[in-house]
Amino acid sequence: ASLQRDVRRIAQDQGITLILVTHDVNEAALMADRAVIMQSDPGRIVTSVQLAEDGPDGDQNERFKTSRDALIEAYESAAGLRMDHAIQPDGGGLRNVAGEALAS
Repeated sequence: ASLQRDVRRIAQDQGITLILVTHDVNEAALMADRAVIMQSDPGRIVTSVQLAEDGPDGDQNERFKTSRDALIEAYESAAGLRMDHAIQPDGGGLRNVAGEALAS
């Protein structure tokens, strides 16, 4: 997490844009200002989420929790399932553990 925070800080200090591809909600919540949730086959954007900004006291833990909650809520809404359900790749898209196709 320390390296991730350093990369985020350097990008902010230098005023550069980073594009990070991850399947890790925690990493996205820690590093991103904005997250895009995508679906596969074909890859397309399902939704975009503006994440929390640093508080006036620079509390990164509160920012992380708020951002993570927003990402989980957006994912659950877009995918139509809860994060505690596993998703499995399928040649025709994604399916939840019950075998139901996720929304295209």
